[in-house]
Amino acid sequence: MVLNVESLIAEAGSESIKLETQALVTATGAERLDSFPWEEI
Repeated sequence: MVLNVESLIAEAGSESIKLETQALVTATGAERLDSFPWEEI
């Protein structure tokens, strides 16, 4: 199964940004399918 996890970052009266990550979930665990370095932010 592939899951898409989305987060919406916004403040009232301002612009917003949507962050998204995809993951492949199997019986042996999960694997991220995106390549964005979230840990470095």
